[in-house]
Amino acid sequence: MIRHGAEVHVVLSRAAAELVAQPALEWATGHPVLTRFTGRAEHIELCGHGGVCSLLLIAPATANTVGKIALGLDDTPVTTLATTALGAGLPVLVAPGMHEPMLDSPFVQENLGRLERAGVRLIQPHVTEGKAKMASGEVILESVLQALRPPSLRGRRVLLTAGPTREPLDAVRVLTNPSSGRMGAELAREARLRGAEVTLVYGPASHPAPHGVTVLRVSTSAEMAEAVYLQLQSQRYHAFLAVAAVADYTPASPFAGKRPTSEGSMTIELVPTAKILDQVRDWQSDLLVVGFKAEAEPERLLPSARERLQSARADVIVANLVGRGGLGFETPDNEAWLVEPAGERHLPRQSKALLACAIWDRLEELPWPSSAS
Repeated sequence: MIRHGAEVHVVLSRAAAELVAQPALEWATGHPVLTRFTGRAEHIELCGHGGVCSLLLIAPATANTVGKIALGLDDTPVTTLATTALGAGLPVLVAPGMHEPMLDSPFVQENLGRLERAGVRLIQPHVTEGKAKMASGEVILESVLQALRPPSLRGRRVLLTAGPTREPLDAVRVLTNPSSGRMGAELAREARLRGAEVTLVYGPASHPAPHGVTVLRVSTSAEMAEAVYLQLQSQRYHAFLAVAAVADYTPASPFAGKRPTSEGSMTIELVPTAKILDQVRDWQSDLLVVGFKAEAEPERLLPSARERLQSARADVIVANLVGRGGLGFETPDNEAWLVEPAGERHLPRQSKALLACAIWDRLEELPWPSSAS
C-alpha cells in the first residue's frame, strides 16, 4: 500500500503483538505501532470524524475479533478502531482468517452477516487444508484500492481483449508475437477499480489476469473474435477496448499432426485474419470503441493511427511504438498517443499501470452510450 502512495498506521491487538515484530512494522511505516490507546484518544485521531485515516483494514480478522465488532464490544484497540470508523462512516474492510470449522460456525456466519449489513466489506478467505486462510496480499491490496477509488465507472460494462494469439502451423508449432498482455490487464484492472463490470477476453499471455474481472481464455484469433461476438450478442456493453496483439495472418492449411523436421524447408501460405475492431460496430453499434495501433517507425505512427481510427469507426486509437528503448512488448513501461477525431494528445513514458489510469481518465471525459442494460 505504501508503494501505491498510502500512509499506513498499524494497530495491534495484544495477541497480535505477541506474534508480530513491532519494530519491523514501525520501520516499514514510519509510524509508531499502537498496542493500546491513551488519553490522547488515538482511535479518534486515526478514525474519528476528521481523522487522519481514509480506510480501516483488519487483516487478519479472527473469529473473536469478528464477533466483538459485530456486537459492538470495544475491549481491544482493533475493535475500538472498528467501532469508531463505522461511526465516522469510513470504509471498513475485514479479511477473516481462522480454521475452517470456526468459519463454518453458525455464530461466526451470523456475525459476518451482521458486519456486511452494517456496511463492512468482507474480503473472503481462501479455504484450503482445513483452514480459511486470509486472502492473499494481492487480493487485499486490490480491495483496498477499489474501496478508496471513486466509483466513476459504476454501472458500466466494459469488454476488453488482451494478450497475443497463437495461430497453429501444425500440432506443436504456432505463429505468435511477444505480447505479455500487461497493458490490457492493467486497463481491465483499472476499470474494475473504478467500479465497472469487466470482461477480459485473454489470449495466452504471460502477465497474470487481474483479480475480480471475468476472464475468458482463448488461443487463436478466431477464438478471440468468436468470444467477443458472443459477449456482444449476449449482453449490452458500454465500451470495447481492443488491446490484444491479434495475429495479422494465420496459416491457410495447418499441417495435420506434427510436420517432421526431416522434410527440410517448407512453404507456408498465410491468409489475413479477420479484424475484430472492424466488426464490433456491426455486432453492437452503441459502443465506445477504443483500438490500439503499434508501429516500429515513428514517422508512420500517427498517420497509421488516424487511418485506423477512420477505417474501424473507432472513437479513440491508442498508438504506441514497439521495438525501441525498452517500450512496447514485454516491458513494464510505455508511452502512447491518444488519437481522436479532434486531434492527438501525448501520454509520456510511465508505467503501464499509470498509463492505464491516464487512458481511463480521458475515456471518462468522452460521451458514453446509455442504452446498455
